[in-house]
This record gives sequence, structure tokens and C-alpha cells, in this order.
Amino acid sequence: MFETLFLLAARCAKSIGVHQWHNLRGQVSDEEIEEMRNVSYCLYTLDKVVCWTAGSSPTISSSEVYIDSSLSSPDDPTMCHLMSKVKLCLIEETIYLEAYASQARWKSKPKVLQLCSEIHHRLQGWLTDAGIDLHQAEHSLEYPAPKTELAVDFLCTQMLLIWPFQGQPDAEFAHGQNIARRWMELTLRLWTSPPDQTHQMPPPL
Repeated sequence: MFETLFLLAARCAKSIGVHQWHNLRGQVSDEEIEEMRNVSYCLYTLDKVVCWTAGSSPTISSSEVYIDSSLSSPDDPTMCHLMSKVKLCLIEETIYLEAYASQARWKSKPKVLQLCSEIHHRLQGWLTDAGIDLHQAEHSLEYPAPKTELAVDFLCTQMLLIWPFQGQPDAEFAHGQNIARRWMELTLRLWTSPPDQTHQMPPPL
């Protein structure tokens, strides 16, 4: 039901040009532009949740969404958080297309290693840009819940990357259990956080 309702919402958003909000500057108010941008980004991130949960292809691709990270002011933590999620979804979309989609099957071992190495570097870069300290997230009870949520998303994406190739003998594909354990520990911490410290739960692994 959620997948069906989301598809209807996504189609409605496309029909009214939500993802083309940048082309409407000067025609509508700045407040309306900002609202459309935020809706566009939220739909893009939700689309990836639907993709992984329902096992369907992405409905909203990155080519359809105008993404401008320069618009996220460091003084607006909510927008910075949303942009971090959008950037991680860009990586998730690459993982889906390169490792899960039908055209991605039967990759040779060298290509698998190259793919995972490239995405691993992108994930590490994202972790730095998002200002996430995994050690602090795991060991400090005072670590901010929104940052912990992003850490959970990071670990989930790591698992999505190595899952199709876990049969590979190389060491970088042998950390699945450790990643899953860290993911569960941080998810439990979020679950037990007071309601005013976190605004949403992470998607299921």
C-alpha cells in the first residue's frame, strides 16, 4: 500500500513540476521555491526506501532531480541533514544500478572489485562531508541523534554495497556481520532515544 501511495505522490509531484523548482525562480515566492525543493528532496530519499523495501526499481532518478548542495546553509541543521541524506541516496542509486538491477548481473571479479572500491571511497567522502564520527556515534551516549541516524544510514548503505558480492573471497567483503552488528546497536540506541531527540527512524536493512 505504501508503495502504491508513494507512486501516486511521485507522479503528482512530477506533473506539477516539483523537481524543476529551480526553473520557477522569479515566478513564485522564495518560500514556495524552498517548499518545492524540500518536497523534491524528501521524495527522492523516500523513493530509495521504497526501492530497497519493495524490491522495485527507483521511480525518481537523480537525473530528474535538481540537486544543489550550495543551498544548504551551515546555520540550518535540518537542511544540512536533508542534503546529507540526498547525497547518500545518490550513492545508493549507483549501488542499485551497478549491483542489483538486471543489467548489472554477471560482472567479472575485477569489475566487482573496482566498483566496490570506487563506491567505498565515495562513502568515506560522504562520511567526512556529513561530519559523522562513527566511533563517537557508537560509544558516546551524548552523540546527537540526527548524526546517529546518518551513521545508521551509512552502515546500511555499506551492507547494501557488499551484500551481492559476499561470496567473494576478498577481505573487504567479509565484514558483513560486523557492519550488521554496528547497525543494530545504533538502531537500538535511536529506538530508545527520547522522542524530542530524533525525528524519524531509519529504513529497515
